[in-house]
Amino acid sequence: MYNGSVWGSTAGGIKNIRILLIFKIIRNAVLNIVHPRAVYSVRDGGMGVKKETKMEVLIYFVMYMIIFFSAVVIVALDGKDIVTTFTSVVANLCNVGPGLERVGPAGIFRIFLFE
Repeated sequence: MYNGSVWGSTAGGIKNIRILLIFKIIRNAVLNIVHPRAVYSVRDGGMGVKKETKMEVLIYFVMYMIIFFSAVVIVALDGKDIVTTFTSVVANLCNVGPGLERVGPAGIFRIFLFE
């Protein structure tokens, strides 16, 4: 639910290229632990990714997660269940459509639901 959007898309989730870069950065960090003298570079489309770009991607991801978990905590204070809380935040932050449980699509049966 977080990702799925591609370069140039207007979807609000984390772009696939950013997730790919994050995995490559993590892989290189693990390889550097195993082989500390080796030099690894993150490449995308045959081109090397600059250090500044890698840092920007990581900062973006961390800030996205901070905003997401802060929103989950704020919505959870309202007393909703965890599925409703989580999916309502994901649906609004990532622009992925309806959530589940109480924020999900009830369709024509909505008139039969009472609180």
